[in-house]
Amino acid sequence: MSTKPFFFLGIIIAVAVFCYTISPYFNCCYHHDPHKRNLLNQTYPILIYIYIYIYYIRLREKKKIECKRFFFLLNSNFIIIWWRERERKGKNKMLVREEQIDSITRYGKNPLHIFIWTPFIENYPRAQFPGIILFSEIYQVTETVRRLAKRIASNGYIVMSPSLFHNFVGSEPLPFNNQGKEDGNDYKIQKPLDSYDEDIDICCKKLYEMANFDGRGIGATGMCLGGHLAFRSLLNESVCCATCFSPTDIDSKTLGFGMNDNTLSRITKEVGPSKELLLIFGTESTKIGSKGRELIRDNLRSNGINFSILELMDTDTNFISDERDNDKFNPTLSECCFSLMFEQFNRRLKTSLGCYTTTNEEK
Repeated sequence: MSTKPFFFLGIIIAVAVFCYTISPYFNCCYHHDPHKRNLLNQTYPILIYIYIYIYYIRLREKKKIECKRFFFLLNSNFIIIWWRERERKGKNKMLVREEQIDSITRYGKNPLHIFIWTPFIENYPRAQFPGIILFSEIYQVTETVRRLAKRIASNGYIVMSPSLFHNFVGSEPLPFNNQGKEDGNDYKIQKPLDSYDEDIDICCKKLYEMANFDGRGIGATGMCLGGHLAFRSLLNESVCCATCFSPTDIDSKTLGFGMNDNTLSRITKEVGPSKELLLIFGTESTKIGSKGRELIRDNLRSNGINFSILELMDTDTNFISDERDNDKFNPTLSECCFSLMFEQFNRRLKTSLGCYTTTNEEK
């Protein structure tokens, strides 16, 4: 039986394996699914061994000089496969480190405690990332907040989350029960607005002090109280975008000591066209009614603020909180909203747009 068809089949297989091996360097045919990629990687030696067997039969009929050519091609395949896998081990591991720092403030007996989640990639010690400030709800930095922070950080962002009620208590989270709810609601209206602004400013400055912060700009996000603070953080010149989940007290102006905040009026007057807001509300929220949402929307629109607003039907205020005792948690909607949040962060913080200009002329 002639071995010529098998020989040419072996040549085709070897060339296909070789092309697939070097394809990442030409930005084509690279499978990003790790399970399928591992399966394909395991087929490399099988295909090559099949080719070795076929070629061994062929060598019995040909001169040995062809054997040298074959083993040169074979060794080249193995070397490139080894080098490619060596590079992948460093490139594909986006890990997250957690640390905590304290910063002295002008308010309260306790320092401001800041939780920091930093991404890092093995073999890339000088990698730099954008920064995000994640503001918690009234229970401070709970496990829900920590999980969201790690998720954001694993997507390539440095995340800072301050313990907001350092004016009154330590950095420990308040219990997710009626007593914790009462304490948190009391603390948020006893804390001065200037103290909130100082906390935001400290977080921004700490980000700029970090060697692995890329310095392009800062994003903000948060839920409930944290959503209000993410909204208000646009008043800081370092913050360029914010995604606000169910931001409370904006329409009623009841945040801070004296319950007469100026967040909405200042945003409409001071925020320029280079900044952007994403507001996400639930229509069944008992804290932000339809009139309150209309008030916020109308004020932002009439003053030319760049914003998007999303109202989710039959959804409560804390629909993204996955606390064990929260029966309002909606994982499907949460995933959709997180996708919108990452779209904003990726577009505004990971894409260099240059300086803002009012014209379309090339500079």
